[in-house]
Amino acid sequence: MKGTNAMLVFKHSIKYLKDHLLTEIARKTYKIDINDINFVRNVPATWDDTAKLFMQEAAIKVSQCEKGKLLKLVKIVCMLT
Repeated sequence: MKGTNAMLVFKHSIKYLKDHLLTEIARKTYKIDINDINFVRNVPATWDDTAKLFMQEAAIKVSQCEKGKLLKLVKIVCMLT
C-alpha cells in the first residue's frame, strides 16, 4: 500500500473548506468579497509544537496558492465555560 503525503492531505482539506465557503456565499448571493474575509484555523492548545507547526505550514501552502491571502492561525488557550 502506498503512503499518502499528510501535508498534501491537509493542504487540500483547508483549500476545500475555503472553496466551499466561497461557493455557499455565492449561492446565497451575499455580496462579500474574498478580501473581506479573515480565515482562521483553530489549533488546539493541547497539540504539541510539531503538530502546530505542521498545520501552520499547510495553511501557508494554501495561502501561497491563493494569491498570498494569509490564513491566520490561532491557538485555543482555554475551552472551559
